[in-house]
Amino acid sequence: LGATLTIARFDEGASRSVPEHWAGVHAEFRSQPGFQRHTLYAATNAQYPYVSLGVWDSPREAEAAHAGVAVPDGAAPTVGHYATVEHRGDVREAGSCLTVIPLDDDGEDQAERFRTASEWFAQQPGFVGSVLLRRTSGAGAAFTIISRWSSQQTLQQVSADGDLPLHISGGGRLGVYLPAS
Repeated sequence: LGATLTIARFDEGASRSVPEHWAGVHAEFRSQPGFQRHTLYAATNAQYPYVSLGVWDSPREAEAAHAGVAVPDGAAPTVGHYATVEHRGDVREAGSCLTVIPLDDDGEDQAERFRTASEWFAQQPGFVGSVLLRRTSGAGAAFTIISRWSSQQTLQQVSADGDLPLHISGGGRLGVYLPAS
């Protein structure tokens, strides 16, 4: 990924204005130092209607970019900055379906739990990659797991009820997202 991944979560109140303002916000980010890429995802089943993932060269550049970009009134997201702890598979591949699991448990054994669960993931059809992230600043869960799947259909085949094995690792609520931009 990069030195820093930002996860911006848009709540229900902001959801209507997010897509219409996305192009302008994205253009502002692209002009910022350290920008690598930025994608907006829409929920199919999640707590937040939209999340955006940004990849930056450094935490300092990510924080400065988010502080300096004008977000329309009522659309301000909750932003957390994360560093990669572990990954499995090719998490850089876009994939067409994304799962996000916030982990509020900041226990020392998250990396080991992630390794155990990712062994299972690696055997599933349609699995592209997964990454365990640790929050370094901003708001959000202490850890977050992001997994990429080749399609929403392959994810549904793996687990019809959305109860993936990462939940046994003290996981939070599973969110399923598709690219919106």
